[in-house]
Amino acid sequence: MQRFKPWRAAIETIGIVVATTAMAWAADEHASASTLALLYIAAVLLIAYRQAIRWAIAAGVLAVIVLNVLFVHPRGALRVDSQEHGLVLVALLAVALLAAWLAHRQRTFRAAAERQSQQAIRLSELARDLSALSAPDDMLPRTLDHLRQQFGLAAIVTVQPEVVEAHTAGLPAKPLPSTAYTLWGDTRAGQAAPTLDALLHCATSAAPMGAGTLRWPSLKGCYAPLRSGDLVLGALGVARRHAAATDDIAALTTIADVLTAALVRAQHAADAAQARASADIQALRTTLLASVSHDLRTPLAAILGAASSLVHQRDRLTSDDARRLAEHIEQEARYLANVTDNTLHWLRLSDGHADIHADWESVQDLLASAVQRFRQRPEALHISLQCAPDLPLLHVDGVMITQALSNLLDNALKYSPGEIGVQATRYRDRVWVDVTDRGATLTAQDRVAVCDTFHRLPAHAGIRGTGLGLAIARAIMLAHRGELSVHAKAGGGNLFRLALPIPEQPLAPPL
Repeated sequence: MQRFKPWRAAIETIGIVVATTAMAWAADEHASASTLALLYIAAVLLIAYRQAIRWAIAAGVLAVIVLNVLFVHPRGALRVDSQEHGLVLVALLAVALLAAWLAHRQRTFRAAAERQSQQAIRLSELARDLSALSAPDDMLPRTLDHLRQQFGLAAIVTVQPEVVEAHTAGLPAKPLPSTAYTLWGDTRAGQAAPTLDALLHCATSAAPMGAGTLRWPSLKGCYAPLRSGDLVLGALGVARRHAAATDDIAALTTIADVLTAALVRAQHAADAAQARASADIQALRTTLLASVSHDLRTPLAAILGAASSLVHQRDRLTSDDARRLAEHIEQEARYLANVTDNTLHWLRLSDGHADIHADWESVQDLLASAVQRFRQRPEALHISLQCAPDLPLLHVDGVMITQALSNLLDNALKYSPGEIGVQATRYRDRVWVDVTDRGATLTAQDRVAVCDTFHRLPAHAGIRGTGLGLAIARAIMLAHRGELSVHAKAGGGNLFRLALPIPEQPLAPPL
């Protein structure tokens, strides 16, 4: 269809001139040559408004010829019989050329304004999209799509900052290894597309280059660095669109500035998040050290005191006294073992990369093992266990699940004077393991905060503990794509629920 457009313009130009000639012929008896010339000037203005400048100039020349041959004496010849008619023809040609030039200039300005308006709209959309993204791997493809829509062929290269610093510092330039940069988009040597060598040179030189600039203007593309102050992150490259390409390099530089600002913002956000995470980890470690050292010192002192009495005063102790000291040592050692286990589990889970050794486990076996171990303790004889029939197998780390349940039982024994219940049921696609107690019912606010790391309720200030047990149980649940929730129990007390997802069951029972 493109090759038929000149014929359409020619036909339209000739048609307007013919229509104007018909009107002039009809008014010939009542108008002078000067008046008829005004009709042709109007026709030239119309053609200049609708067509390119070459067609307006051709229409002006054609109008002068037609007016001279048909309406200026002597008619039928390219001659004039008076100076006045000659001036009319010259004026017609001059006005036609001026009108064509002004119309062309206005059309050029309008096209440039529309192009700049469209670029501003697209640039605003790009800035809005980049502001909603936080990862460079998402920002670069979005910018590449924007460049392709505006320029056609485009490419982006990101370079390690230390490589750019080495080049800009005047050190000997060496070919960059492939590990020093990352390329996005397509590059085709010898064609209109940007080339990898030009992109890398633009990045290491930290200056625009290519068409529309003073640096290698003969290149078949435009290139702009991703630069923020002394920091250079890479370069953009697009195909050469116009002969002058000054608008292209200006638009490309603006896009490069927007992308650079987004990348720097993302880097600053990542650095801030890392700093906050490091500060949080350091604060947690400090709190853990203070808490554990406090909780270790007291039982160790008790163990040392009881052991010292058994060693140095055994002749003065009755059998009952010796038995009580031994039981006290056992109790304090068990507490130390519990604190140590919780601390190790917290360190294992706190970095978010817990090593889970999952296997097919029976819910009944896991619960029975944990409850039986607690029933050996004198204060834990009132623990009841109920399991629904036909519970499915779970694909979990049995040691970790047992630790989570043990932490719930230990928590209930500390703060509940009455009976403790353990119940396992199936609800939809999950297995619920509920641990209920008859202690003081927690408030809604306390039920939310009780599982936080190192959180201790004010009412429990006199009961020793590290505040890690429930936090570790929750972390274990999250590692198994489950959850730990706390509910108020009807009739008083609390319900701690472990909810574990039910996987697709194996075809045959595991050996």
